[in-house]
Amino acid sequence: MDMREIRQPREQIRSAWGAAALVAAPFLLGGLLGIFACQGAAAGGSGALADYIGAYVQASLEGESAGPGFLFLLWENLRYPLAALILGFTALGLVGLPALLFLRGFLAAFALTAFTAVYGAVGPPLGFLLMGVSDLVSIPALFLLGVEGMGTAGQMLTCLTQGRRPAGVFSPQHWICSAGAIGAVMLWSGAVSLMHPVLISLAAKLVT
Repeated sequence: MDMREIRQPREQIRSAWGAAALVAAPFLLGGLLGIFACQGAAAGGSGALADYIGAYVQASLEGESAGPGFLFLLWENLRYPLAALILGFTALGLVGLPALLFLRGFLAAFALTAFTAVYGAVGPPLGFLLMGVSDLVSIPALFLLGVEGMGTAGQMLTCLTQGRRPAGVFSPQHWICSAGAIGAVMLWSGAVSLMHPVLISLAAKLVT
């Protein structure tokens, strides 16, 4: 057996793990900074954070009958995965994708910490019902597209530095993974829009 046939799968596995680390590390770092930033804002004692979260919860509960609508939820859930998909088409994704994951981790952790700071023990389940249900699919999809994008962006950079045309960079596996991630977010957005009245009803019970 040709040693290159053995070496290639191993190199692909190492490359995939490396891309996953480059995606997960900024997300975790952003999450930690989001927690510290929210704690600092809450410790300031200005009341602005509590007013903002309280207004958001009140507006969400009052919109029980209408709901946010499928298109609104679709945009909220799909914007980060779409950005990851687009960044994967260029070598700039090597910088843009970690920055995108950092921002997403920061915002998610800041929001969850804010709910906890304002509502105490009720905060995490309340935040999950109002915001986190959509993240059950959108964040994994973002990770998958981020890993795929880091791989293609790295290959694009190699082609540019070597003066080669970027032929064969986007494999069938890349397109299948990307289409699956985007499709899953779209389907889950529809499901969440249908579940919205139930989620709001459960959230209302937590704050009353």
